[in-house]
Amino acid sequence: MQDLSAPIPQNTQQGSTVDALELAAIAWRGKWRIVLFALIGATLGVLNIKYMSTYLYTAKAAIAIESRQEQLLDFDSVLSGLSPDYLTIQTETQLLQARNLAERLVDRLNLMEDPEFNGYLPVEPGPVMLMLCEYVPILCEDGPEEAIPPSQREIRDSVIDAVLGALRVTNVEQSLVWELSFTVTDPEKAALMADTLAELYAVEQLETKFEATERATAWMTERTAALQIELEQAELAFEEFNSNTDLVNPDVLALQNRQLKEFRDRLSRAEESRIEIDLRRAELVTLSERLAAGDPLPGIVAEANMPALNAALRRFGDTEQTRQTAVGLLDEMISQTDTAATRADAQIGAMRTQVTELGEALTEQSTDLVRLQQLQRETEATRLLYEYFLNRQKETEVQLGLQQADSRVISRAVVPRVASSPRPAMVVAFSFVLGAFAGTALVLRRELWLRGFHSGKDLEAATGMMVAGQVPEAPSRQRRRLLSYVVKNPNSAMVEAVRNLRTSILMSVIDHPPQVIMVTSSMPKEGKTTLSMTLAHSFSGLDKRVLLIEGDLRRQVVREYFKARNTDGLVSVVSGESPLEDAIYKHEDLGIDILFGSATKINAADFFSSESFRTFLTGLREKYDTILIDTPPVVLVPDARVIGREADAVLYVVHWNRTPRFQVAEGLNALRTAGVKVTGVVLNNIDPRAMRRYVYGQGYYHTYYRN
Repeated sequence: MQDLSAPIPQNTQQGSTVDALELAAIAWRGKWRIVLFALIGATLGVLNIKYMSTYLYTAKAAIAIESRQEQLLDFDSVLSGLSPDYLTIQTETQLLQARNLAERLVDRLNLMEDPEFNGYLPVEPGPVMLMLCEYVPILCEDGPEEAIPPSQREIRDSVIDAVLGALRVTNVEQSLVWELSFTVTDPEKAALMADTLAELYAVEQLETKFEATERATAWMTERTAALQIELEQAELAFEEFNSNTDLVNPDVLALQNRQLKEFRDRLSRAEESRIEIDLRRAELVTLSERLAAGDPLPGIVAEANMPALNAALRRFGDTEQTRQTAVGLLDEMISQTDTAATRADAQIGAMRTQVTELGEALTEQSTDLVRLQQLQRETEATRLLYEYFLNRQKETEVQLGLQQADSRVISRAVVPRVASSPRPAMVVAFSFVLGAFAGTALVLRRELWLRGFHSGKDLEAATGMMVAGQVPEAPSRQRRRLLSYVVKNPNSAMVEAVRNLRTSILMSVIDHPPQVIMVTSSMPKEGKTTLSMTLAHSFSGLDKRVLLIEGDLRRQVVREYFKARNTDGLVSVVSGESPLEDAIYKHEDLGIDILFGSATKINAADFFSSESFRTFLTGLREKYDTILIDTPPVVLVPDARVIGREADAVLYVVHWNRTPRFQVAEGLNALRTAGVKVTGVVLNNIDPRAMRRYVYGQGYYHTYYRN
């Protein structure tokens, strides 16, 4: 047969996984709690509206910003109209919420004396506060005085902050329309504040334009006067320069410029001719020197290019006479070139003097002409600037009476008849939903955080152990009636489930059925004592000698099931103070022997760890076929971990839908750490009707437990 304590080959964390369907099922199971919390929430919402809430009213005014302003006269304004772009919209939204505008509103409506905005003013307590003060006087006692009272500026700033907190400015989409709304406790005050703020905004725009126009007019007047003086000075300088300078006409100046160019050209040609004369003289001097040196006359004559000398050579030949003639001719020609050079130098000097004088005169007149033209241009520019500023000054002065605000009120605020908050229906609905949410959270927390086990399959998945039995809850909660019910109803669902548990224990090891069986649990009140007695009764039905030992020496609740008068118990028997026969309580109806627990001065865990107890338990094995030991909870005390070492089988009892999972894991881990092998787990005190909400499709439980 399979060992019940063998781990199941599956994920032991499966039981901790929760899906959406399971969450919905948990919420459905706790629907009445959720409905109760929802109703409580709705009731609290109604009470809050009736006794604690302050009704607020919202009034709304609308203004339009003009992007194009009508002009009575055709000239530009100092401050032009607004353009309908994103930056303009954002800027106007911020201007409508500016502190200086809110401060004007505070002054206009004297909000410094309004307790709703000035928290420093004394406030008369309401009826609810008066009632609370009557029963709890400390609530109405004056608190400690502030060491430094707030200044008037601080109080004023707090009032402005409160006004801005009550204001809401919104831009109507795709338009230049803004809605100004105030939410306060008085409906008429809300409408008055909205209308007043819209008017103040328009007035502020006009004042801004008037101030800008006045500043512009003053500046333009000053600037025009300065420009008039500059114009007069410029005209005077022009006339003075024009009268003191001999100027020619620009056309004559151009003719003189052409003459100067002609003179320069003639000078250039004369200088070139002078260079040619020097070259000719140098050539003639060279020929004369060659002739004197005896060079052949024909060659010299050919180079000299002198017709007379050439004729003499043809007539007389290369004779001495001819040479003398050639020398004379060359000297004469050299003399002629010297004369021509002197005459050319004189002409060049005269021409240079004329060019210099004419150039200087032309330069002086050009400079004067440029200066005169510059003075004329400056005068004209100053005149144009003066005329512009003079005209602009006149226009600005006219605009002082034509300024219009860029905004206008298109919808005045209507005094609200219905409070904007709180809205009773919405508050009650929200409180109902919030209560339902809180109830759902509480149900889910209870089911998930303190989540118990709903079925044997769930317990198997979480612990990794086979479930040895699933026992329904007893029909009676009175302990003595319970024993009578077990005896008189051998075919009841509870007794049958215990028989199945007995069979599972006996079949866990067929060759060596367990003789000493320990029953324990995580915490008290999980039904392990009742299960121990009914299981002992079930073993007695097999004609076995059965002994039930109360291993919980601290509480000793087994005695409460019976009308036993003997005071001897386990401790006195183990210590040898009383014989076993005197301490045994025989229950004829159940067919079992019972050994009650008894008080001890030593620690219970030390008592069960003693050699005396082990010897005593060995002796009991010879007298009884089955010995069941009901032990204290594993999580609270270590007794079960000590006793479990001496047991052949260990049953771990889990209360259906109540024992938290973490406590079961903690208890099993404690036994495992102590070296105690758990034979099987028992799902106890199952509610068959409630189990239908958790275990779907397991008709066996539904039908079997109804019988």
